[in-house]
Amino acid sequence: MLRIKEMRKARKISGPKLATMLHITPTYLYEIEKGKKRINGELLSEIADILETNTDYLLGRTDDSTPSYSKQNTMPLSDNKITPEIRELFEKILYLKKNDIKMVDALVEHLGNRDNQAATLDLPISSPNGLGK
Repeated sequence: MLRIKEMRKARKISGPKLATMLHITPTYLYEIEKGKKRINGELLSEIADILETNTDYLLGRTDDSTPSYSKQNTMPLSDNKITPEIRELFEKILYLKKNDIKMVDALVEHLGNRDNQAATLDLPISSPNGLGK
């Protein structure tokens, strides 16, 4: 039995909110949680990242819920350096499309470099239909 619902509730994330973050319907999420729908590895990994756990824990293969990224020495979201403003910004970024995330990344890179050099900002341009350059 998958532990998605258990972890979602522990993280105080509603079903509809998690479904929106995953770009799926709440009904589909609930069917996954009940075991009525199968889940692919990519979606399972996304859920694990959002719920700050690992895929093996969600699948019931281990009782260690430590996120995979913390095992790789990357900074977890619960790190005490993450301010409420940064957490709020991160939650907004979760709802963006891939090309928009690339634009945010380019902007952050530019802002980080602006004191060191006169960097030019090269943002990918999105067309109204979302096809990019």
